[in-house]
Amino acid sequence: MRKPALYFASLLGLLLAHCGPDKLAGGAGAGNPPLADVTLSFLASSTADAGLPKAAAQGGSPASGPGLAKATGGLTRNADGTFTVRDSSGAGIVLTAIEVGVRRIDFELPEGIDCEHATGTSCDSSEVSVRGAFIMDLMTGESVPSLGTFRLPEGLYKRVRLRLEGNDGGSSGESHKDGADGSASGPNMVIKGRTDSARGPVRVFALKLNLSEGLEFEKPEGFRIAADSLNSVLMQLAVDGWLRGIDLMGCLDPVLVPADGSGVQNLEGDDFCGGNGLRLRRNIEGSGEIDKGEDDHP
Repeated sequence: MRKPALYFASLLGLLLAHCGPDKLAGGAGAGNPPLADVTLSFLASSTADAGLPKAAAQGGSPASGPGLAKATGGLTRNADGTFTVRDSSGAGIVLTAIEVGVRRIDFELPEGIDCEHATGTSCDSSEVSVRGAFIMDLMTGESVPSLGTFRLPEGLYKRVRLRLEGNDGGSSGESHKDGADGSASGPNMVIKGRTDSARGPVRVFALKLNLSEGLEFEKPEGFRIAADSLNSVLMQLAVDGWLRGIDLMGCLDPVLVPADGSGVQNLEGDDFCGGNGLRLRRNIEGSGEIDKGEDDHP
């Protein structure tokens, strides 16, 4: 009979042989891509933006720092950071606040890389995830809690998905509870604003939406994440076309939608104003862009 000490020594040797450098996490082994440091910002934009500040792409205030990223071209931000868009009646609508409840951010791994090569990250089904929940302010690019810096395997990325609160079988917020059938019943995106005084008395409103399919950002040619720099990823929703086909001024008829005790008219879900909530949701879901900002090199 083999002595116990010799037996366990042999077993330990076998385990170490199978856990050599090529099996270690985070690209430490041969053939594994190195891990890269990444920051991400999620912002409202317009197709006429002259470029958001670099600080915004790293979660800072859009009012600080030199210009960054890419022009996206007709509508520009107001001096106070708000956006003025037009509804289908031509009325000016000022967007003052946009927040999204994000449960998880999924990066689809580059071609040729799977979760076996991405150990040291939260990876499942060829997607590396940054798990929340986060409340993301699309006017400033900031999130609560802060996203900070996270790590991804180096490579060419083409698709990022946002799983929003309540739309993939769970929730962490009281306002995002699931329905009895497992579907989300509460809002995960809130847009606040006011009407332009040129069309009569100013009406203050809140649009509360459930983006039940989440948000997907795709760049067919891809964007490269490199291990030798701090990579800045910028996701944007262009607000210009959000009210396409929607007479929001008509929807805010105070007889049909009385203001609450704070003087705010609340419109919620897909069905508000004869299905205009669904139209708004589809317009938003089709407005996303993703690109790299300016990377910081050590």
